[in-house]
Amino acid sequence: INDKPSAPIVVIYENDVHCAVDGYAKLATVREQQKALTPYVTTVSCGDFIQGDVVGAVSTGGHIIDIMNLVKYDIVTLGNHEFDFGVPRMFELMDRLNAQVVNANFRHVQTDTPVFPAYEIVSYENVDIAYIGLTTTTLFSSSPKKFQDENGTFIYDFSKNTFYETAQRYINQARQEGADYVIVLSHLGEELEGDNPNSHSLIANTTGIDVVLDAHSHNYLPDTLIYNEAGLPVLMSSTGTKFQGVGVLTLSTEGKFSTRIESLESVAPDADIQAFVNEIKTKAESEGNIVIGHSEVS
Repeated sequence: INDKPSAPIVVIYENDVHCAVDGYAKLATVREQQKALTPYVTTVSCGDFIQGDVVGAVSTGGHIIDIMNLVKYDIVTLGNHEFDFGVPRMFELMDRLNAQVVNANFRHVQTDTPVFPAYEIVSYENVDIAYIGLTTTTLFSSSPKKFQDENGTFIYDFSKNTFYETAQRYINQARQEGADYVIVLSHLGEELEGDNPNSHSLIANTTGIDVVLDAHSHNYLPDTLIYNEAGLPVLMSSTGTKFQGVGVLTLSTEGKFSTRIESLESVAPDADIQAFVNEIKTKAESEGNIVIGHSEVS
């Protein structure tokens, strides 16, 4: 029997922000509102944050990491666009990010071990929650050269051929390590893309997941139930894209999960974070305002 928390546990989540940087200051406000209600608040991202607009492009993701560090994320997983500026740059950015990166299926080919920790277990006094990361395998087929050495040998892949077994292995491992609940930060999406796993097939082929916070499809999904391999319901949610809203996942003191998406329209931004974002935007505009070519004819 899973333990029930002494106060609600709240997870603030987003996905597919794609450099919509003005939303970060509002996310911080939503989080502060939750912190006034419970001591247990964790902030996560389900990927695709460094790419999507000029702020990311001119800094190859660096400006976004600076903003996220000011916001103070706890745990993130990788989206396919975290690899847009190359694998070495992805490593540089994740090293700079002051949050735990989790990913169970991005692996070293030769050793069959995850490049990042597969999961992070967070203790909320008497309740332990494991956060497991998973990234879409479509990236491997679309940009294979990024994951090869100069001889064309693969250094990394996304465990496509053993995807469900890999996910189950780390779900089981986290449970054995003492996790009362398992939350997946899933950059898989709901679309069927060839024979690549998606969030629905992940749930259908595993047991032991309580909640999937999904990304990649840009779907606005406050909550839905998908049935796992044992016929048990798993809660799934996704916040759309570019801060259409901020997700609020709550584990109640009765041990029940619920999700909702908070609209940001009437949310006042955190003043300090907004001021920093404005500085970054001004800087990015000047960095992007350079002549890169000229033609004498139209």
